[in-house]
Amino acid sequence: MAIAYYLEQFFGGIASVTTIVGLMPQIYKAYKTKSMEDVSTMMLVTSFTCSVSWMVYGMLTHSTYVAMSNVICILTSTISLYQKRKYGLCDRYNIKKRDVIVAGDVV
Repeated sequence: MAIAYYLEQFFGGIASVTTIVGLMPQIYKAYKTKSMEDVSTMMLVTSFTCSVSWMVYGMLTHSTYVAMSNVICILTSTISLYQKRKYGLCDRYNIKKRDVIVAGDVV
């Protein structure tokens, strides 16, 4: 019984870390290049929806790892969607990145 608990905690921890880290490289690259041209909007929306669903599931089943890791994933998905909106406009209309202000930007 104790081994099963520790295995659950171990794999829950690994799943949490890898889920949280998943979109971080893309967020960093988009920030540096100011481009989200090659990133699928559908993938970002799917990732967001998946994270919301897993968070609700984790809350309903009282699974801290599932719920908390997906709260952070919702945040990273939201950041990526924001970047897609902001930088995607620049890519589509060939606008200089420094000239774009999206609703919510602090000027």
